[in-house]
Amino acid sequence: MELSGGDMLKVTWTPGPSAGHCVFQSWELQWRWWSLESDWTSKTCGFLRSSPECMLDRPSETLELRVRERCQDSNADSAFLLSAPFKWSSEEDWQVYVGSSSFSSLAVDVLTLPMDMTTSTGTATFSLCFGTSQMVTVTRTDALNGWSEELWLHCSLRSSVALWSAPSAPNTLTLAPRMDALKGASLDASFEAVSDMGSGCKCGRFELELQAVNYSTPYGYAESQLEKPLGCSSVSLASRSCSVEFLRPDAQYQAFLRVQCDEGGSNYKSGSFLTPPACKWVTDSGYADLYECTDGLLCNSSSCCNGHGGRARCPQAMPVMCAKNLDCADGQDRCCMASEAECASHSGVRPCFYAEIPAKAPVIKQVLSPAPGQLLVQWQHASYLNGDRSRCSFTSWRVEVTEDVWDGDDGDAAWQLASECRHQDRPVTSCLLQNLVSNSNYSVRLREACTRMDYDSDWALWPSAFTLPTPAAAPSATCVEPAAKQGEEMRMQVSWTLGTPGDCSFEAWEIYMQLLPNSMTNPSASAWMLACRSNLLQDTSCYVDSLLSGRYYGLRIRQVCVNPAANSAYSELTGSECLVTAMPASSPVNLTAVSISPYDVDVNWAAMHPWACSFYAWQVQVKAQADDNWEASGFGCFSYDRDVANCTVNVGLGSNTPYDVRVRETCLESTLNSSWLQLAFPGVSTPLPVTAETPTTLTVSKGGYMFLVSSSCSFASDQQTSSRLSEDLGARKNSREKILAARNRGKAG
Repeated sequence: MELSGGDMLKVTWTPGPSAGHCVFQSWELQWRWWSLESDWTSKTCGFLRSSPECMLDRPSETLELRVRERCQDSNADSAFLLSAPFKWSSEEDWQVYVGSSSFSSLAVDVLTLPMDMTTSTGTATFSLCFGTSQMVTVTRTDALNGWSEELWLHCSLRSSVALWSAPSAPNTLTLAPRMDALKGASLDASFEAVSDMGSGCKCGRFELELQAVNYSTPYGYAESQLEKPLGCSSVSLASRSCSVEFLRPDAQYQAFLRVQCDEGGSNYKSGSFLTPPACKWVTDSGYADLYECTDGLLCNSSSCCNGHGGRARCPQAMPVMCAKNLDCADGQDRCCMASEAECASHSGVRPCFYAEIPAKAPVIKQVLSPAPGQLLVQWQHASYLNGDRSRCSFTSWRVEVTEDVWDGDDGDAAWQLASECRHQDRPVTSCLLQNLVSNSNYSVRLREACTRMDYDSDWALWPSAFTLPTPAAAPSATCVEPAAKQGEEMRMQVSWTLGTPGDCSFEAWEIYMQLLPNSMTNPSASAWMLACRSNLLQDTSCYVDSLLSGRYYGLRIRQVCVNPAANSAYSELTGSECLVTAMPASSPVNLTAVSISPYDVDVNWAAMHPWACSFYAWQVQVKAQADDNWEASGFGCFSYDRDVANCTVNVGLGSNTPYDVRVRETCLESTLNSSWLQLAFPGVSTPLPVTAETPTTLTVSKGGYMFLVSSSCSFASDQQTSSRLSEDLGARKNSREKILAARNRGKAG
């Protein structure tokens, strides 16, 4: 039944799904004032079964309606459809009576589809679910029993503009983990009431989310590996409990509980719990048709575990282990069935008791290869998160290895026991596997073995570990006598002989050179520099350019492989094995000489390659062509800067003389001096000097007993001419003094 407001009430309904034997006559609508408990007033509405509607004046009091289908035979009349008591208070608002309830949840027809709704009486806390039909579910959230209050619902056709406020978080979250032999680790969760549902929480329900945050795998603890969340969704506010199954055993879970509304939800109430460890048979073998035996063997026949300690786990196709022993496998083992029901005739499902849990699997920390054909396995002890302890009595660590990746088709045939690791004390947590194949991929697994095999731990796995390759043997190398290249560089050939390849997949030859110290100019060695690289295995030599003449070099060579671990060691030559011949400096070129005065010669030249020469000076020598000995004349000059390739030679008074000129580069080590470069014939000649001019104005005069000759003249500016004239005057003065002395002796006689 549906009503719509206004000054008139329009009542509509839906005919019953079947008319039976009724020959339709009319619809009969009755109403009465509910609070006054008056008699029913009838109104005939419509004479077509397909027009189920009627109009009424809008009442101002609480009213209840009922409607039925009238038939020509009154015995075929339908029963009345009764509405809840209601009061239409305005064009868009009305109230519907709910009353009290002994149940925490109740559904009521509110006559039309409201846009907003609140409880209008009572002090308890309720959640309302509405909006998709006329049926509204009322749930009490602060208690599990119902309510005694006379509850009314206030309905509205208007959109609410009030701000929505979230309900409060649930008060209490109780988590009870358990182990189920059929469904594994499970959780029973219960919640207490919500004290405040806020305003406008529509269709409130509980949402429980579980997240595994710490759990173990065959590869160790996965503390940061997050799984897809589990939990319970849309839990009724009336039931307040749920169960989650098939959780991870021996795991830590975080639980988050909230009240979820259509518009949003409350804050979370959080908690944490640990699932108990599981007996081995609670989980299957992980393979569709393989049994896992107590000693760890995987096999696919019904009796294959009889000689291996019995069945520890069933195949995935028959994952349920039954309780009755000696009932299958030729009367020697428990049965494996596809479902719980199939175990009914075998004493039901085998339960899991605390005393039957196996040892906790160790955690492999690392597997590395310290040498070709060896693997070092390191692990650590592990314990169950909730503190449970197995009844395992330790006997040994069982380490097994397989070279190939096992795909499950051939059982455990590929796994080999590492005998060197078997007899060890429990505190020992490492083992060196030897006599393996170098450069190979291995899988390693490890378990704790107990005096009773059914207490043995599960396998800890290391899926892939490579043994180091056997490196290539170092090649043997030699240095060949170097030679000059194009007048500018020294080149040396390096050759080598192949070593044994080992596990090397060839990539290249690498040759490095190092300039060794020189006490005079380079007291320290240079860095190793890559001199050659060849990508051809058949290459056995290469040329190294740009070497320094007269210097020792260190040489190292190796074979480089695709896998760097297979690279050969360096073959090294040091000391005096790689000496670059000491080449003397090249003679200078372009020698020229110019006489810039009767007594000076200017010489120029150009430098060439110094090779091994540590420069000392440019040496220039000049000799008269009439002389045979270069050293006798002593004429020459030096330039102590290699970049200054000129100097001037003073030849004394050797004017008007032809000269020979030569130059060379001298070194700190004289054996590396360059050869002389001599100026080509006719050499260079000095010119005649400019002569002094003739004296002028000669005068002679008499004084006493002597003649006094005086003269005046003009002297040339040449300094040497002035010097000679001074010498002449001095000689004349001496001669005059002798004459006067002779005269004085004559007078005395």
